[in-house]
Amino acid sequence: MKEYQKATSQGFKGTFEDWQNRADENTTERDILTKSLLPKIDKSQETAVAARDDISAIHRAREELDQNGGVFAGAFADKMKFAAKVGAFFGIPDDGKIQNTEAYGAAIGSRVASMVKAFGSGTAISDGDRRFAADMAGGNITLDEKSMRKILEIGEKAARGKIDQHNTLADKIVGANKALKDARDTYIVEAPGAYKKPATASKAAAPASTIASKSDYDKLPAGVVFTGPDGKQWRKQ
Repeated sequence: MKEYQKATSQGFKGTFEDWQNRADENTTERDILTKSLLPKIDKSQETAVAARDDISAIHRAREELDQNGGVFAGAFADKMKFAAKVGAFFGIPDDGKIQNTEAYGAAIGSRVASMVKAFGSGTAISDGDRRFAADMAGGNITLDEKSMRKILEIGEKAARGKIDQHNTLADKIVGANKALKDARDTYIVEAPGAYKKPATASKAAAPASTIASKSDYDKLPAGVVFTGPDGKQWRKQ
């Protein structure tokens, strides 16, 4: 009230309420912060968080590609996977490709969810859009493995770029506003570390001796790698 009285003595015309709602330098800065800068940084952070989740999904997908046995890939991948499942049903051992391929698909599903989130809340995404996103995320196993890995590599670079872009924006806005400096850490998005191959992929388990019959196979513990009658290495599920 004293400030209002001082303002009227200096020529301010209007009521006390008019004086409270005056458009001075402080209120202008507050309006810019609350109506422009904070919504911008919130939207940027949402995109950066989706990019962080995308990188985590990419790493999980890479883990499956690098697992012993790898995944089904190439023009006939779907048919080979189906045939392997039929064989497993009848007791034919699998070298881990079925499980790896399905786990890879689940990781790509997480990628698609992150990509859709990055499109923005409220965006109408059709089934066709989701299938296209899955293909772009590396989920089309009819691609050869080299192409799948390249798509994941490009995706991770793009995601890290989005995180860096957001953090640069956040630091710029926070640095220019004293009121936000203490809250800097809440706006920064930490990117996942560099991808590391799974320990199981660095050194394959030593194969057991060659088995000649199903009875020999039945005696093997789960997870052991063995040499089948066909001369190939397999892993008991």
